[in-house]
Order: sequence, then structure tokens, then C-alpha cells
Amino acid sequence: MFTITVLDSVSGAPAWWGASGTIEDGVFRENLIASSSNPADSTAALPLVSQVQREGVYTVTILKDGYTVWVMTGLEVREEGCFLTSHALVARLQRSDEP
Repeated sequence: MFTITVLDSVSGAPAWWGASGTIEDGVFRENLIASSSNPADSTAALPLVSQVQREGVYTVTILKDGYTVWVMTGLEVREEGCFLTSHALVARLQRSDEP
């Protein structure tokens, strides 16, 4: 499982509203899901999530208009006893006009 908190890199404000993302391992691809679809929640630091239930080495990509693409690679999910490892990430998005 992946949970990705999406923040503006300068202000630290939540930036998940309007963002989209994927996790990929080879040909496997899954869209990340927003924790809420209520616009009133847009100022809360709610994560994008994936409920992936398979082992692999994943790449996470986050996209949002006005920001550069955020990518993290090499995230391993493996079986540990009865469970799979999970990852809690923070994506600090940089505005496209930042140096």
C-alpha cells in the first residue's frame, strides 16, 4: 500500500486537490485515489492512496497543473509474514515557475 501526502514545496500547504498519480511496476499500472472528493477538504493534508496487493519494485509519479512532475523510483513492496510492506511518502511539489 502507498499513501502519498502531496504538499507545495515552498508554502508546505496541502497540494493534493487537482493532483493525480500512478504507481507502476513493469507493465502493471494503478492510478492513485484521492482520500476525498469533497472540495471543502482541499486545505486538509489528505493523501493520495493505492491499495496495491502485489510484490514488486514501484515507481510513483505525481502530476498537477502548474507544478513539475514528481517521481520516486525503486520502492519495493514485498511480503513480510502475512502482510505486504507499505510506504508513506511526502511529495513536495515545485511550482513550474520556480528556479
